[in-house]
Amino acid sequence: MASQDFCMGQGVQKTLGGSITAILKVTGYDFNPSNVKFDAASYDSFSIWQEGYNRNLFLFYPGHEVQLSMTTVHGPFGGGTVSHQWKHPDGTVYFTFNYSMPAFEAGWWWLMYSYSGLRPASLGSMAEIYINGTYSVVSTVPGTINLSKNFIVTGIISSRMTLYMGSQGHLWVEGDTLAFIPWIGTKNFIKNDGGDYGSPVATRGRIWIPNISGENKIYYIDESGVLRHTHKADSVGYYGNDGVGTGGHTPGYIWAQQWFNWTYLMFIDYNGIQCRISNGNIWA
Repeated sequence: MASQDFCMGQGVQKTLGGSITAILKVTGYDFNPSNVKFDAASYDSFSIWQEGYNRNLFLFYPGHEVQLSMTTVHGPFGGGTVSHQWKHPDGTVYFTFNYSMPAFEAGWWWLMYSYSGLRPASLGSMAEIYINGTYSVVSTVPGTINLSKNFIVTGIISSRMTLYMGSQGHLWVEGDTLAFIPWIGTKNFIKNDGGDYGSPVATRGRIWIPNISGENKIYYIDESGVLRHTHKADSVGYYGNDGVGTGGHTPGYIWAQQWFNWTYLMFIDYNGIQCRISNGNIWA
């Protein structure tokens, strides 16, 4: 009969021969991160990276991932659908992730994981994590007892959850950062790379894509007249969704994208590659 382990944390780490070989970071990263994805394989060793059940979201904006849950199933397992049900503090289910897991023998194991982020209700969709309180996730594995875990969310700034529907795609300079309204409808800020690139004679508030191969950043003049660069955009994307990483486009276009990348700003870089950029990773 199968058994399961169920835990939560900021990501998943993979080890081989006692050494950590890769970490999938989720908490504090932008929605649907394109950093390394781990196959749910029955070899090597996988565990939760920075396990924790309390999340202070004071630094977070809509579009940041918050928590990852992981279920490890130990054989013998006859195969079936393993699921995670994410629940709001009032107990309502807001997201169910299903994974079809194959049969395997004793001595083998398989895993699945899912994650949830900070997102208010918008465009007719349900909210994910959007208020402070105690959230829960139920792990369901055929042939075992359902397991559940709670995690406590604090520090959400309610004003950041305000929606500006009809203003999607607006982009402007605010202080030393870029502010924008993604398709989801919240007001977000794109983190700069921390550099001060001088005070050129240029109009404050000017925004452009640089004519530099491989730069994958947006340049702008901030409110103090200082040249700034955003953090590096994602030119890989999440399994190629919404055209991220594709080439042959006209450089300089900037727009807000619907659905899968709806917390991002999209642009075409100097090389004609479609890129996406959002809040920026909090701890990176």
